[in-house]
Amino acid sequence: MITVAELVGIVVLVLFITFLACGIWAIRHHDRMFPKGFDRTGWNPDSERTGWLMTKFTWLSGGRS
Repeated sequence: MITVAELVGIVVLVLFITFLACGIWAIRHHDRMFPKGFDRTGWNPDSERTGWLMTKFTWLSGGRS
């Protein structure tokens, strides 16, 4: 029979593995979205045209500076 301590240990282990898997997925997804050496041709960082929110979300998501 499984004790409470063993059950808690199993739950913690599953959560830790899930946390690591989500982190690896996020890193791979980011690398696909923003590959190294990628140049966004035709994009002008003009604040009047692109808007405040688009500029901030691009910066927050690891986009170009």
